[in-house]
Formats: sequence, structure tokens, C-alpha cells
Amino acid sequence: MSEQDLPQDNGDGDDIPIDDILPPERKRLEPAKKAYQPWHKPRKQHVRRAWAGNVFRLMGSIHVPRGSKPLFRYLTLPGADMLDVMSLKDSCEKRGFQLHYLGFNASKAESQEEQSLTLAHHQMKNQCWVDEHSHIAKERLENITSRGDSIAYKTARAHGPYHAINIDLCGNIASHATDGGPGTCLDALVKIIQIQTELAQSNWLLFVATRVQKKQIAEKYLEAFVNTIRQNAEHSAAFAEGLDNLFAGHETGTESALSAPMQLPDRAFKDLFCLGLSKWLLHCLQTARPPQGLRMLRSYYFSVCEGEPDMLSLVFRIERSESRAVDPTQIVDCALPPPKDINVEQLSLGILKKTTDLVDLDSMLKGDVELRDSLIKETARLLKLANYDVTDYPGWAYDPSSSQGDAD
Repeated sequence: MSEQDLPQDNGDGDDIPIDDILPPERKRLEPAKKAYQPWHKPRKQHVRRAWAGNVFRLMGSIHVPRGSKPLFRYLTLPGADMLDVMSLKDSCEKRGFQLHYLGFNASKAESQEEQSLTLAHHQMKNQCWVDEHSHIAKERLENITSRGDSIAYKTARAHGPYHAINIDLCGNIASHATDGGPGTCLDALVKIIQIQTELAQSNWLLFVATRVQKKQIAEKYLEAFVNTIRQNAEHSAAFAEGLDNLFAGHETGTESALSAPMQLPDRAFKDLFCLGLSKWLLHCLQTARPPQGLRMLRSYYFSVCEGEPDMLSLVFRIERSESRAVDPTQIVDCALPPPKDINVEQLSLGILKKTTDLVDLDSMLKGDVELRDSLIKETARLLKLANYDVTDYPGWAYDPSSSQGDAD
């Protein structure tokens, strides 16, 4: 605009057109519609429902000293929308607990995932049932295993001990380590277990979601799992009999299964992996002082893609040994009975039974329309809170092709 084109000012500025002062109005951009992900399928909501139910039951057994703040500590690997954290809302509110969570997420800086996670984390911390000191560590869980006291390890220890730990993975927990990188998720879990056995004063929960594809598992871990199973069978006739029955259901013998696990059909390998991992974890906990037990609870499996099952969702309760002072001279009239020891054989047989009884989520939901519909409604409610447009969610949830790639 030239000087001659400028409006003449009469001294008070009232005759200058407003359009000549204000910048041109920018076209408003509508936010991009958030796409549904495979872990938004109703079967994953059934897993979240199981997590929340077990948390609710554990809360009922936690001793909270009078006058102190009921706080439930939770370690997780949250997705961008933090649906696993959101799923614990009802349990916390009904039991009167605040949730203190520590999440590990290594999403790329300035990515859409990081932005969504930052927003979800901010929204969570504004909820009255969430502790304001909850934290998201922007690094991989595996960094806990780095030599020395890494920042990740110090962070995990500072926020612990935990009442529940959720290792919800896309891949195999016993996968190959990255060359030159930190350890695996299984190595990290052992580090966390060490923190727990040192600091935890009550029973706690462990959730593990893992792929079970043969090509993903490292040979050293598979060998350790098989050896643990074999040793248990050698020392327990009841376990050996149950093991025979387990593999007989897959039309194979125990010795064949343990000698050549990679040759097993996928369904049989899924059971061997579940049993071996669970028994191996129990063995690790038995090395603590005092020893601790691992009780396997109702657990699930499903198929990531159409075909054979390759995803496990396992639930464990870790039980501390009773520890109390006992009068060795028995001169005190009100002496307490001696503490009970962890019954390892009973726990091992329980793991074997729960492995045999793993629930096929895909088959269960196909046969129970009412359950599937309720899970779809629950998921839609969570997604709406996470700023999704859920108008067409029910149709997407019913579409079998949308299950492809479900790994969360």
C-alpha cells in the first residue's frame, strides 16, 4: 500500500478502516482425526479389565496406616493415550486410593506420539485420583540394565516399590539383545524384581504381555526356560504327570517337547513358553532373602494376526514370605505361631494348571456377543476421554481386518 493510498487521519484514528489494521484472518485448521489402533480392539479392553480387577482386589489387602495417604504405586509402559492408566480410575476411586505411576516411553522427540503422550500425562495429573508426582521417563525400560546406576535405574528405584508392574510389550520379552545396546526387557524385569524384593513390604502384581513367536526368542532364554521345567519334573512326580498331560493335549510327548521346542506346533510352543517363563520367574524370586513366591492368576492368549495364537497376557501375584519375631525360649504366653514358608511345589503346580487353562480371548469373544458389546462400549468411553472421535468406532471394532498388527 503506497502512502497516497493510506486513509487520511482526522487525528483520532476513528476513520481508519479496521481491515487495514488487523492482519488477514487465518483459515482455521481442523485437528487431524486420530486413527484407531489395533490395541483399541475389544479383546484388549478385556485385558485392561482384568488388570483393573486384580488391582482392585489387591487394594483391599494393602495396609494403610491411620492418618496416611492411600497411594497405589504403578510402573507401566504406557502408550500415547495412557489407556492402561485410565482403566484404573474406577478401582482407585472405589478403594479410596490415589494412583502414583511411573511410565517408561521412548517415543521420538516432537513426534505425534510424544505430543499425545505429553497431553495425556498432563490430563492424568489433573485428575483427583492421580498423584501429582507421577512421572513419565522418556527412555526405554531396557536402559535400567545399563552398567552402573543409570538414570533409568535411579528413577525406577526412586519411585518404587510398586504395588503393580505392567510390562505390556509389542515384541517378545525374551528377545535378542541389540548389539551394543542395553539389555533386554527380561533383563530389565530382573532389575525391577531386585528393587521389589529389597523394598516392597507387601504382595504385588506383575502383568506381562508378550509375543511368543519362535523367531523372536533368544536361544539362551529358551534354554533356561526348558531347563527350569525339566528340573521341576525331575523333582516332582505330580508336576511331571501334569506336564505329560499338558503336552499330550498337543499330541506330543514331554521329552520330545523339551528336547526340540522349536519344532513344536505354535499352540504347544505357546504353552511351553508360558510355563517356562513363569517357572523361571518363580525360581528368581526364590533366590531372594527371604524367598518370595509367584502365583499365576487367570491369564489369556490371542492371535495378533489371523492364525495361530502368538500373544500372551499373563497375570501374577508375588507373595512375600511371612516374617515375624518368634520367642525361641517360649516363655512368652502370647507368642505368635511361626511364619509359614512358601510352598514352591504348590505354586509350581498352580502355574502348570493355569497354563493348561489359559483363556483363548478370540474364541471367548466370538461366542459371547453380550461381553463383546460391553467391551466395545467401555473402549469407546476411554477413547472419547482420550480425544478420539468414536462415531464410527463400533463398526471398526467389529471388523476382523482391523485386528491386523495388534501387538499392544
